[in-house]
This record gives sequence, structure tokens and C-alpha cells, in this order.
Amino acid sequence: MVKIVRNLFDFIPFLLIVSFMLVLATAKGFSSFTLDGVKMYFALVFPTLFPFLFLTTLLSFTKGTKKIAKLFSPVTKFLFKVNGGVGYAYAMSILCGFPVGAMLIFELRKNNLISKTEAVRGSALCSTCSPSFIISSVGLITFSSLKFGLCLYLTHLLTSVTVGIVYRFYKKDGPTEFLRLFSKNTDNIFYDGVLSAVNSALFVGGAVTLFYILTEALLALNVLNPFIYLIDLILKNRTASSAVIIGLFEYTKGLKILGSLGASRLNFILCGSLLSFSGASILIQSVCFIKKAKIKTAPFFISKIFAVIFNFVYSYLFSLLIF
Repeated sequence: MVKIVRNLFDFIPFLLIVSFMLVLATAKGFSSFTLDGVKMYFALVFPTLFPFLFLTTLLSFTKGTKKIAKLFSPVTKFLFKVNGGVGYAYAMSILCGFPVGAMLIFELRKNNLISKTEAVRGSALCSTCSPSFIISSVGLITFSSLKFGLCLYLTHLLTSVTVGIVYRFYKKDGPTEFLRLFSKNTDNIFYDGVLSAVNSALFVGGAVTLFYILTEALLALNVLNPFIYLIDLILKNRTASSAVIIGLFEYTKGLKILGSLGASRLNFILCGSLLSFSGASILIQSVCFIKKAKIKTAPFFISKIFAVIFNFVYSYLFSLLIF
């Protein structure tokens, strides 16, 4: 029976590939979806992501990693029951955004600098969006409001800390010691730093564009209409409902649609929830690194549910102050 189940799971990727090919084959103008997805990525995501990817890479070539880990160690041990290595990953995650946290958790686990339990706790904690994206791209560019972006980032930060505190109770293992230096060797820091940052940015851009294409194709085929209808029964706003469903696949496009409706209490709460969930595009990117680290993915998915719930509460409370 177990063998049959495993064979069925092995068959799922093939079915997904075939389904995706059929969707693209039947959707008209999917080539223009690709161009639109690339434009959206380079307009909204790349400018706020690439500089920080470069910064993170430079730190990995220096002793800065260990210094940051030591600095955060007392706080991370007390709050999240993880060593300073995860503290470093969290600092980079809240600075650089998705999926840098997951990438660093993988690197730490691969170098045996954190335990499996700490890696699971870290995967839940280090899944955040960058302040530059939330404040600049979402707040200033999408909603034309600095206050909107700042408050949105505060709720996002509070949510990540709360999820991290909840996950300190994941198993009874205590934090390990972060003693060794986590760094890479290179003879040309600038070249290797730029190359690594470009490769990471292209990976993120590819994932964003891929899910943008899939979302647009599904919309063109009216596959998502029943789900939009169900959400609309609650929100009573067709455009906002579409943004939610689209955001579940690719949150950048969902946020962009909400921006067309202007700043409001409802849109603030929906934006916060979408950012905390992060969309299938980001989830798949993170899972790629989590699986490479050979740790369980189920706790990570559960952590995103917690994040949406906590962010909904925080966003509602903040919305009472700003609207």
C-alpha cells in the first residue's frame, strides 16, 4: 500500500507538467504574459532585491557573518530558542526579503552550523519580505502612501516575531552553539559577489514570471472565476476578490491590483495577509531550499497559516489607527 502511494506521488510532477502545458497551449497570448511578468518583476521586485542579495553575498565572504551571529545570539536564544546563526539569517531575511532567509537556513544546515530542529524553527522565522519592497514598492509606488507602507511593514515584522516565538515550542531541543565561522573563500569578492547575486535574482525572477504566466493563463480560461466568486461573497468587491485569488499564486500582482483600488482599511488588511502568506511563487522557492536542507516542509507550510492569522489581527488593529 505504501509503495502504491509513493508511486502516485511520483506521478504528480508529471501530471502537473502536462496540466501546465495544456493551460499554456489553450490560453491565447501567453507569450505576452511572459513579457508582462518580466516587466513587473524588474519594475517592482528586482530594484529592491538585487542590492541586498549582493550585500548578503559580500557578508558571506567576510567575518561579518560571525559578528552578526554573536550579536543576535542572546536575543535569538531567549525568544526563538535558536543560535546566533539563525539570528544572522533572520537579520538578512528582514533586510533582503524572500527567499534569502530560506537560502541562508539551507547554507547553515549544509555546513552543520544549526541543528535540524533549529532549521525548522528558522524556516518559519526567516520567511519575510524586505522593508524596501513593502515601504517603497507597495507603500509609495503602489498606494502612494509612506504611512501605508510603514504600518504594513510593522505588522509584517510583528507577525514574523510572533510566529518565531510560537515555533520555539517546536520540539524540546535547545539552541546549539554557533562557534565556527560561516564564510566562503574567494579570490575576487566583487566578481563572485555580483555573480552570486545575479544568479539568485534570476532564480527569483524566473519563479515570479512563471507563476505570473500560470495565473494569467488560468484567468484567461476562467478557471479561477468560481474561487473569485466565493471570496466576493465575503468581500463584496470583485476587484479585491480577484486580487486575493491572484495573490495566492503571485502576491506581487495581487498587491498591484489592490493598489488600483487605493488605500483603505480593507486593502490594508488584505495586503498584510498576502505579504504574510507570500503566494505560491515564494512558497515554492522557499521549499526548494528547505528540501535541499533535508528538513520537514510541513511545519513551514503550517507556519504560513499562523502568519496569515496573526497578520490579520495586527493589520486590523493598525487599520483602526490609520483609517
